[in-house]
Amino acid sequence: MNRRYDLLKEVIQLIGQFEEESAGDKFDLLSFTLWLNAYLDSQGYPVKPGKEKVTDSKQILGFDYTMEAKISTLLTGLFKYAKHYTKYALDGSPLVTMDDFGFLASLAYRDSMTKTELCNHNLLEITSGSEIIKRLLKNGLIEEYQDPDDKRSKRVKITEEGKKLLMTTFTKMDKVSRIVSGNLRTDEKIELLTILNKLDDFHKDIHNNDWRSDVDEISSKYLNDRPKN
Repeated sequence: MNRRYDLLKEVIQLIGQFEEESAGDKFDLLSFTLWLNAYLDSQGYPVKPGKEKVTDSKQILGFDYTMEAKISTLLTGLFKYAKHYTKYALDGSPLVTMDDFGFLASLAYRDSMTKTELCNHNLLEITSGSEIIKRLLKNGLIEEYQDPDDKRSKRVKITEEGKKLLMTTFTKMDKVSRIVSGNLRTDEKIELLTILNKLDDFHKDIHNNDWRSDVDEISSKYLNDRPKN
């Protein structure tokens, strides 16, 4: 019986920790379950049947492989998976990378954008973005013209050829999106979208105001009011 009470005490402590870390966020069974899975995984416990307990990274590297590090690693991995699928979806088309597709899709819903606006919208440096714009111009998928309000700037817009290519590409890219979403249920997709939108808003603020700051400055400014544990 005492062992049961010990377990109950541990669960109550974890609920308290979850409540503290999730201040202002959703506080329900599903959110707690997702948090608990991530927490146990970060502590090296086998969350899935058959998964071996990981070695304590602090013993080997001198620092903890934290829950935040795990999130960053998984997000980076998911991006690489998406990049791989996109490569094959665009095979045989003038679009070389997922950014090529992103640039073209961005222009499909707008009359035009300046080159700088297009690069910023797709979170790319001007140098890298300019190469993509040159490629799209060369293939006749977009066209450029002088900005009537700023003679120092040029605007770009999608061409009819670009619209046609985009329409034929959307079908395959939709399949890529479904593959990336994987085996998540509809309610899990909704929950994930909520979390990712919140995370996206957080990074947009940094992107708009402190994009060129170093990580120490960003950490100090944006994370000081967040719980450490």
